[in-house]
Amino acid sequence: MQARKHRKPVPKAQRRAATRAALMKAARVLFAAKGYEATGTEELVAAASVTRGALYFHFKDKVDLFTAVFDDVSAEIRGIVDSAADKATGARSALVAGGNAFLDAATEESRRRIYLVDALSVLGLGTWRAFDEKHGTSSLRAGVRAAMLEGGLGQRAAEPITRVLNGAFNDLAIWISEAPPEERATRRAAARRAVAATIAGLFPEP
Repeated sequence: MQARKHRKPVPKAQRRAATRAALMKAARVLFAAKGYEATGTEELVAAASVTRGALYFHFKDKVDLFTAVFDDVSAEIRGIVDSAADKATGARSALVAGGNAFLDAATEESRRRIYLVDALSVLGLGTWRAFDEKHGTSSLRAGVRAAMLEGGLGQRAAEPITRVLNGAFNDLAIWISEAPPEERATRRAAARRAVAATIAGLFPEP
């Protein structure tokens, strides 16, 4: 008779990481599809196939879970923006490419509701601004400074210009997001033209 093979027990840390990942995955799908308010905790734990206790072991409450999902979505968008900017030739072109990539990434359906619709109301202005600085403004600031150096401009106006562009990019993304799905491509094309014109006006050709 063949001896039965014993499976090695999964380490506790690995099980916990898998549970957290399942909650994050389920939350992202539900928050993106239904929105924060319409998503209940019972629905979240059922979708993740975990217990209610597991939810509250990893997250204080639904807001805490949403915050973690928003952080992940924000980091994902920044990665897309930085990748697009890195492929551009020249700092001014990098700002245009990064701006366009942000508009596409932020308004993509799996991110749109989380990033543009629910985040500010759920997190509050202070927390939202902290994440925006962490994942968006800091990267944009570096791009603005590079474009100013490339164009032979001083660095004194780098911060206000960064704020102007950051606000413009965020508002353009909201404007695209608010349109009916069949109109978003038209708004996105108009936004791209606005981005190109704004960057050209702010930064001279090197």
